[in-house]
Amino acid sequence: MKRIFIFLTAFIFLLGIISGCASMKTSKKQFSGINKKLEIRDFAGAISQIESSKDKFYKEKEKVLYYLDIGMLYHYNREYKKSNEFLEKAEFAIEELYTKSISKAAVSLLLNDNAMDYSGEDYEDIYLNVFKALNYLELDKFDEAFVEIRRINNKLSVLEDKHVKMANQFNLSKDKTNEFKTGKSKFHNSALGRYLSLILYRAEGKMDDARIDMNKIRDSWELQKHICDFEIPEMDNYLNRTDKARIDILSFIGKSPDKKAKTLYIHTETDVLIIATTKEAPDGTKKSVGDTGELVDATVEMVDLTKDFANSVIDIIPFKPKKKKKEEAKIEEDKIEATLDIINWPGVQKGYHFKFQLPYMDMRKSQVAKIKVFVDDKLKLELEPIESVENVALETYKVKEPLIYLKTITRSVVKGLLSEKAKVEMEKQTGGGYLGLASRLATDVAVDATENADLRISRFFPAKALIGEIEVEPGIHNIKVEYYSKKGTLLFIDDIGEKEISKSGLNLIESFYLD
Repeated sequence: MKRIFIFLTAFIFLLGIISGCASMKTSKKQFSGINKKLEIRDFAGAISQIESSKDKFYKEKEKVLYYLDIGMLYHYNREYKKSNEFLEKAEFAIEELYTKSISKAAVSLLLNDNAMDYSGEDYEDIYLNVFKALNYLELDKFDEAFVEIRRINNKLSVLEDKHVKMANQFNLSKDKTNEFKTGKSKFHNSALGRYLSLILYRAEGKMDDARIDMNKIRDSWELQKHICDFEIPEMDNYLNRTDKARIDILSFIGKSPDKKAKTLYIHTETDVLIIATTKEAPDGTKKSVGDTGELVDATVEMVDLTKDFANSVIDIIPFKPKKKKKEEAKIEEDKIEATLDIINWPGVQKGYHFKFQLPYMDMRKSQVAKIKVFVDDKLKLELEPIESVENVALETYKVKEPLIYLKTITRSVVKGLLSEKAKVEMEKQTGGGYLGLASRLATDVAVDATENADLRISRFFPAKALIGEIEVEPGIHNIKVEYYSKKGTLLFIDDIGEKEISKSGLNLIESFYLD
């Protein structure tokens, strides 16, 4: 009876842990059916859906997400003042939460990220200023728009430094085993931000400042080729004098990346962790490697969790199999590909196996392949991409990805070892047998339930920005923007209607199709 009582007490305790794990799992139920609303441009309906979900799915620790989501939807619904109210709150909360997270980093190393306040992705913090600037332009507040554009450059200048500060705080933790280091970002210049700055300076007659922005835009293609992986837009005429009026078209398409979870496994050797894609420890990785005959210290750097990631381990493990039959060679290749990383971990013993999850950015492909602009029912041009928001999201995420990687592994190892000790103790108390087996299973379930990747991310930033400029005679003009698929199917017509186009000032037309 004593053994049964011990087991039931432990089991009830574990159930309590599991029932409390809802706060450690990302919910996306509030977005059910919302893509359909975006497709038919029912932004008011989307706003209502998010607002009605606020109390249930946006807790206090998700306030940044709520502000971003609702702020972007108000922008698309052309409620610019309301949009800025929420985007302003998001920006303030991001800064406030970052400051708090720095002070708590060392003591929060073993906390699941889902249990902590969401302080925003770097690309969200950057592009909220783009949309605040656009809101101000729609409200005829040029000075305020300029302030927002300058903030983009300011944030980019400190992007890496903010995560270095976080890494330094993690390194102060008593639970740290390996040194935390950040990744590198090559995104230092937003072509979209520079484009907005250019046309604003030009509208004010400040051509020298506009010329500086033009040079910065060109630098983006020279220094950030992996982000600007498309042809630079034709902008040679943007700084030329003209007797006509200019219409500038800015279009946003698609949706920014979502986050998904990748399940990986930790297998321990003496003082070494093997990070693998399978539950079974790959045999080919247990042997000594490197010129010294010792396991090499792999750089703790998060790589794309794909076959490319796995193949990159071949550079870490100089595995040179003897000439074998085709079938044997394939088996050996699979063993190598199953290993993603090898990390020195002093003090860990051989024979443990732990599971963990990592978040990764998942692209949400747009249907749009071509955008045509008609003025007075005459085709005038096709828009050209100026910035890939999704590429920027991936690039800026790389800076903190190594921190997430090592933090998750550290938490998984510490919790895993504690659970192993708990299972041994419960085995003693219950005397083994079925009760011992049940207690071990319950412990494993409880640990797994608390290990979920943090998949929180805003849903309504676009994937790409495209631009084009048309010269017309000053006066009233009818403008339409048409969106086409790769097969040439007309997806949507954004009928802007009649607009008064003046020779002086700014004639910026924003269009979007979020599919």
